[in-house]
Amino acid sequence: MQWQDHSIARQIFAQAPLGEPVRLPQAGTSLENPYVFDSVAREIKFAGSEFGALEVIEERTLSGSDDALIVDFVFRRLV
Repeated sequence: MQWQDHSIARQIFAQAPLGEPVRLPQAGTSLENPYVFDSVAREIKFAGSEFGALEVIEERTLSGSDDALIVDFVFRRLV
């Protein structure tokens, strides 16, 4: 997985204030679809860990397992 040039995940990450918790929005946004939300959360999580630029504060999945859909995601941008 890698950053897509103009992905939603990259835009959200770039706009996140340094050091402050950011909860991915859901209702009323393009992330309202649970599969899109999951994809964006996973892209942010992967790219952030790849660059060491992210701390995951909260992550909740649909069934509690690691491969289930991510339904809530809060991160902190470190760089």
